[in-house]
Amino acid sequence: MGPSDIVRIHSKVFLRTILYLFLIISGISVYAENNQKVFPLSWNKYEGLDILFLESGISIPSTLKPFSADEVKKDLRKIDPSKLSPAGKLIYKKIEKDLNPKPLYIENSTFAFNSSLDINIESYRHTNSDVPWQYRYEKRLPVFKIPLEFWIFNNVYANVTLSMKKEHRLDEVKDNYWNIISLKNNFKELDMEIPFRAFLSIGNNNWRVTYGRDKLDMGNGETGNMMLSDYPDFYDFLFVTTYWNYFKFSAGYIYLEPWLTPSEKALEPFPNRIEYFGERYKAFLFHRLELRFWEKVNFSITESLIMGGMYPQIRDFNFMAVFHSWYEFERSNGALEADLEITPYKWINLYGQFFLNEYQTEYEEKSNSYPTALGYLGGIKAYYPVKTGYLNAGFEWAKTDPLLYNRYNPFLTYVTRRRIWSFYPPDGFYYLDKPLGYYLGPDAVTYSIYAGYSILDSFSVKIGYQNIEKGEMTISSPYLMSNDAAGLKTPTGIVEYLNILHLHIDGTIVKNLLLGTDLYYLLLTNFNHIQGKKAEDWQWVVSLSYHL
Repeated sequence: MGPSDIVRIHSKVFLRTILYLFLIISGISVYAENNQKVFPLSWNKYEGLDILFLESGISIPSTLKPFSADEVKKDLRKIDPSKLSPAGKLIYKKIEKDLNPKPLYIENSTFAFNSSLDINIESYRHTNSDVPWQYRYEKRLPVFKIPLEFWIFNNVYANVTLSMKKEHRLDEVKDNYWNIISLKNNFKELDMEIPFRAFLSIGNNNWRVTYGRDKLDMGNGETGNMMLSDYPDFYDFLFVTTYWNYFKFSAGYIYLEPWLTPSEKALEPFPNRIEYFGERYKAFLFHRLELRFWEKVNFSITESLIMGGMYPQIRDFNFMAVFHSWYEFERSNGALEADLEITPYKWINLYGQFFLNEYQTEYEEKSNSYPTALGYLGGIKAYYPVKTGYLNAGFEWAKTDPLLYNRYNPFLTYVTRRRIWSFYPPDGFYYLDKPLGYYLGPDAVTYSIYAGYSILDSFSVKIGYQNIEKGEMTISSPYLMSNDAAGLKTPTGIVEYLNILHLHIDGTIVKNLLLGTDLYYLLLTNFNHIQGKKAEDWQWVVSLSYHL
């Protein structure tokens, strides 16, 4: 045996070793073990998973969503299906079914592809066209939706969801009664910034890294969340998470579009220059630690920063650091949130959030520094099995301070902005601003109560009442730094009072065909913050959805 033979043998051994190590590290096996599918926030089994935990007398799963199939399977291991009610066993089986899809195409047990089709027809009516819709763009269904899903080996999942939906401005058009779009007659009404869901996710047991575009939601609120909510249309992000029996750590970087409106550009000292607000850059950074105690209590703490006006530095991506200790006031706006969930008894969940965007100390009061800006949310919800479904009820309260989410620099606000090209007259760009957190923005108090009954994938009915007190401060209001500003109390100015009664019913008519309706009654006092002006409106929505 000569040297060349020895080299060949060693090369083969080396290549085999590298291959075996790759197989071990990546976990490549067969498609059936790929648990990296990421379920969208619209997945109706999220609530079902919470119900199973409450029925088992333990605190609900993580409140940072979406989950991968691997994370859902890990949560299901905490549940003993033999001890569940008939309704609970039904939910358990339906979650298991979603965790084991049957793809349209599988190749060599290492690649799989799946797709489906959702077709929706909706009609909207109301009696007073001056009153804004409650069933807004965020709730309205696309004419169709086609998710394209890919599984590669045991570690990779990719999703591109194509959809056709009317754009935001059509909410304001008085004769817009249908979601239907004719490509020949009203192509200009189409929202062209698709897809809203397009990402690549790589993971294995207990961890996941996701890059792309999707919705995110962080917190335990029913009506919304304070720091990061699903109210914006989508997020472009890099997200990392690791999850275990008693803790979960997550970190993320979200790009926020750094456009300035014409009025904001006018504030800059020189035309076409950027000295006033800084570089055209804005991003949201966060890291979050979730802890579980005694299977009854979940506690989460999240630190975040809005970074803007200066391009990112290498340390911006050190998610193990304490952001606040950087003290970079010129280019950052920090916040802290604490979340708590308690399951004191079987079926019952108590929860709350405390969001600290700014707290003014006695020293800062003397210097007219940043006024206090806080957000609060708390509630209770309960489920009880009746035959194959659940009775449910809940109450929630939320409050946001007058200067919450705001800052003197638009690149430092807790606000998302989309610059959207609209073909609907007047043709051109418009700017859509939404708070990252609670959908009402600053200067609001809301009370919500609801009750209902549901059978998963078959039938649901829900009736609710919401009272909203909205002050005059918004995410677009000028930022104030003074003792007077520090003394502002929610709600400010002429308060608009909004009372909403809401009835929702949906049911499966035949297999894969769902009929739903929403009926709202709205009564407004001091409408549009005009003293003594009243308005009322009946709003009715009917939808027919088919899933193939």
